Amino acid sequence: MAEYALIFYSHSDYSDAWVPMFEQTNRYFPDHKKYLFSDQSTKELEQENWQLIKYDDRKGYQNRVIDCLDQVEEDIVMFHHEDMFLYGEPRYDQLSDIASVIKKGNIDIVKLICASYKPIEFENIKSTELSYIFENPPNLKFAIQPSLCNKSKLRMIYHKTGGDSIWKFEAHSSHVCDYLDIRTGMTFFETDQKRGKYHWDSSIYPYFATAIVKGKWNFAEYEDILRPILEQNNVDYLNRGVC
Repeated sequence: MAEYALIFYSHSDYSDAWVPMFEQTNRYFPDHKKYLFSDQSTKELEQENWQLIKYDDRKGYQNRVIDCLDQVEEDIVMFHHEDMFLYGEPRYDQLSDIASVIKKGNIDIVKLICASYKPIEFENIKSTELSYIFENPPNLKFAIQPSLCNKSKLRMIYHKTGGDSIWKFEAHSSHVCDYLDIRTGMTFFETDQKRGKYHWDSSIYPYFATAIVKGKWNFAEYEDILRPILEQNNVDYLNRGVC
């Protein structure tokens, strides 16, 4: 049995991202349990190892996620949004090691990317025994980016963090992590390359961070690798537009 399940939160407004999301996830994680949190179903769910957990579209973002998490069986999960799908092969052994230290209780949530709004002073989290896990910047203890999580701790963040939008929720979540003593970290390898102002590419989990920005496909940062994936999956990116 896999050490963790994969979760993708989405909404039918972003259903044009579902085909590449399913395709890339199945390519690299064919045997893991995978969940889609969404307001609607889709034919791509009619395959092995995928399960829809439908939420009430009338509820706010946090309560949608909480209601869905309560229906997930696994204790360790990798949490994404739909436009954070893979473009390359992950480092499976290191992901398994991260899941193991979370299961042991050495850390609660590990973001699979390095990001900061300010210069970073890299400091290892020694309790994990993994040299590639570092302290998050103080204002980024939690972010809506692919992260391996203790499900119950992830639920606590969503339960205790306010904000009437996803962006306000994310901005407030770091304070909640501090208040509840939820231990978080981020990964960084010397092979990770800077992309844009605030984040590096993730060599442990090579994904788009993110593929859609302000409602448009993110060609500004990822056109060389995003366009081929969209074209291979017959996604007409001009319908949404590009930035």
